[in-house]
Amino acid sequence: MRTVRTRFMPLLAAGLLLMATAAGCRTQPRDEDLTASAPDAGDSASSSESSADYQPQQVTDPFGQETLTEEALGEDALAGEQDPTWIDGQMETLYFEFDRSSLSETSRASLDHNADFLLAHPDVRVRVGGHCDDRGTVEYNLALGDRRASSAREYLVLRGVAMDRLQVVSFGEEQPADPGQGEAAWARNRRVEFNGR
Repeated sequence: MRTVRTRFMPLLAAGLLLMATAAGCRTQPRDEDLTASAPDAGDSASSSESSADYQPQQVTDPFGQETLTEEALGEDALAGEQDPTWIDGQMETLYFEFDRSSLSETSRASLDHNADFLLAHPDVRVRVGGHCDDRGTVEYNLALGDRRASSAREYLVLRGVAMDRLQVVSFGEEQPADPGQGEAAWARNRRVEFNGR
């Protein structure tokens, strides 16, 4: 009896697996089913009637935030939205002295320009990126880049820009504007840049 049971169990398990797989499969319609249900090309009344009764299907986005129609999901769905990089070049870059995160008069003037731009475009969100030259440790330069970007953000907030529109990021020495060595290259690398996000 035990031998029959041990031989029978794998067969039973395989059979159940096969049945479960078959039950979950979807059958495809046969070609004759498709042609039989297709409207007759000569029947113009039925084709115009079906297009007049067409209602776009509603689709909920995966995050459940918005219900879209099928038509809105087409190629032109993003036509009203702008690429966030359109603001690149619209805002002025700030430059800093060696090992400093305080704002100079020139930096404040640039920030006034940037604040005016942001206040005129309330839908724009910006990444405030702090950068350093390659002198100093990686950790120190990341912290210095963060202080530079934070000082720029604080100034913009004081000018009336909402803080949630400004994302502070420190790149430290990782993204030099000028890969050269010497004071001229280092001066171009000690900066805060503003990019769309």
